[in-house]
Amino acid sequence: MNVRSITASRSETSLIVESSLFTRPSSAYSSLFFESFLTKNRLENAYRLAVQGLHNLSIEDLDEIRSYREPPDDVKNCVYLICMLMDEEENKILRLSIQSINKHKHNELRKRLNNSSILTFENLLQVSVAAARLCQWLRALCDCCDAGERLQNHIDDYSSIEAQVRRNESALGNLHLSLQLTKINIEMANNHLVGCEHQIKRLSENIDILDYKIHEAKALASTIQSNLSELYNDTSNHDATKKFSFWFNILGALGTVYCQTLPIKHR
Repeated sequence: MNVRSITASRSETSLIVESSLFTRPSSAYSSLFFESFLTKNRLENAYRLAVQGLHNLSIEDLDEIRSYREPPDDVKNCVYLICMLMDEEENKILRLSIQSINKHKHNELRKRLNNSSILTFENLLQVSVAAARLCQWLRALCDCCDAGERLQNHIDDYSSIEAQVRRNESALGNLHLSLQLTKINIEMANNHLVGCEHQIKRLSENIDILDYKIHEAKALASTIQSNLSELYNDTSNHDATKKFSFWFNILGALGTVYCQTLPIKHR
C-alpha cells in the first residue's frame, strides 16, 4: 500500500471517529457545522495529496518547468496563489528563467507547504483547485513532449526513407543509362551484322561469277586443246600469216577469260 492510500485510510478513520460525535444533530446549526467539518476534512486530504505530489518534484523537475516560456493563465494564477499563501514574492517564481532553485530554497518551500497556520478553508479550496490545474498543465506538457518526440521519430524515419528513395532513384538512373548504352550497342551490332550480310551476299555473287568464268575457261581450254590436235595433224599448206592469227586469237580469248578472274591490281 502506498503513502497516498495510507493517508486516505487515516483520514477516513478520523472522519468516522469524529463523525460519531455528530450522529444526532440537535439543530440546523449542528448539521451545518457537521457538513462544514466533513468538507474541511476532504479539502485537507486533497491538500495533503497535492503537497505530497509537490514534494515528489525534484530540483531537476522544477528547473525543467522553469524553462518553459509562456505558461497558461491558470498556471500563472496557481503560481501566484501558492506564492501568496507561502508569503513569497511572485516575481521570484514567475521569473524562473533567470533565477535558479537551490537545495536550500527547495527545502524552504517544503517547510512552508507543511505550515499548518495557512490551512484555512479558503486556502485549502484554492490550493486544491490550483494544484489540480497545475497537474493538468503538467500532464498536457508531457503529452506534448511525447507527441513531439513521436513526431521527431516520424521525421527521422521519413528522412531515412527519403534518403533511401534518393539512393534508389540514383541507382535507377544509372540502370536506365546502362540500358540506353546497351540499346545503342545492340543497334550498332545490328548495323554491323547487316553490313556483313551485304558483304557476304556480294562475295557469294562474285563466287558465282568466278565459277561461271572458270566453267567457260575450262570449256574454252578443251576447245583449244581439240583444235591444237587438229592443227598438229593438218598437213595442208597454209601460209604463216593465218597460223599466227590463229594463235593470237587463242591467246586473246585466254587473256579475256582469265584476266577477269584476277583482281584489277594483279591484272
